[in-house]
Amino acid sequence: MTGLQRLMLLKSLLFAGLLSLAAMVAPAPAEAAITCTVTTAGITFSAYDTVNKPAVDSTGTITVACQGGSGAESLSLNLTGGAGGSCTSRQMRNGAASLGYQIYQNAARTSNFCDAGSRMDIVIDFASGPNQSRNYLIYGRVTANQTPATWGSYSDTLTLTVKKGGGTVGTGSVPVNGSVSPTCSVSSGTLGFGTYASASAALSTATVSVNCSSGAPYQVSLGPGQNVSSSVRRMAGPGGSFLTYQLYSNSLRTLAWGDGTALGAKVNGTGSGSAQSLTVYGRVPAGQSVRPGSYSDSVLVTVDY
Repeated sequence: MTGLQRLMLLKSLLFAGLLSLAAMVAPAPAEAAITCTVTTAGITFSAYDTVNKPAVDSTGTITVACQGGSGAESLSLNLTGGAGGSCTSRQMRNGAASLGYQIYQNAARTSNFCDAGSRMDIVIDFASGPNQSRNYLIYGRVTANQTPATWGSYSDTLTLTVKKGGGTVGTGSVPVNGSVSPTCSVSSGTLGFGTYASASAALSTATVSVNCSSGAPYQVSLGPGQNVSSSVRRMAGPGGSFLTYQLYSNSLRTLAWGDGTALGAKVNGTGSGSAQSLTVYGRVPAGQSVRPGSYSDSVLVTVDY
């Protein structure tokens, strides 16, 4: 065999080897495409008590339904920060007012539920079928010692994302709802008529201070006193004597102020979040003949809200 023939044979063998190598390379089988849906009623907290300010706990259930997997698939659940923009300081909102809360993965409420290092890792096994559904508990807490500026309903919406590796395979919304109970406090002064002379009526005023949560409607009642008789208020004096008087909500003393009975109507108001002063206008009618001495009564002031 000549040198040229050997060279042609070598080229033919190399070409054949290259063809064999190409024939051995095949495309990898396509990976099963997983898609998931998320459904949940979210978390609803009971009303937050702004007087004692304890934490409020609640739970919710999220349902993750996936299809298209094969075998045991590792997925992760990732939760956004919501209106507060941060997983560590989530906030429900009522207008500009906020109520802080947090979502956790565990009942002890020690492991935040967020994303990245705080995500919830799950495994869904498709061995028994292509469609699988799982329920997961989430644990919420409205943090203690808050002083919200506004009473009423608060809400937030979180987005839950299901991921496989770095890819998103499903999303859903997680509503969060709570409320703040209105609070009110009241204080009052003394209504002193001074020395009464029967020839003319004695007039005086006193102040009732009401402090209710902003926007909270309230009613202030003045009770009948300790010596009332047939819907007439009376101050008690020496020897069983009584001096009648009346309380009003206006300076003309034409609107009797009472508890919604014959003594007079309640006074309505709306809280501002700070103290509001209400004036009580008192009158001792003229023409009463009673024994000399000191007369007094005590009237209960009540705020309904």
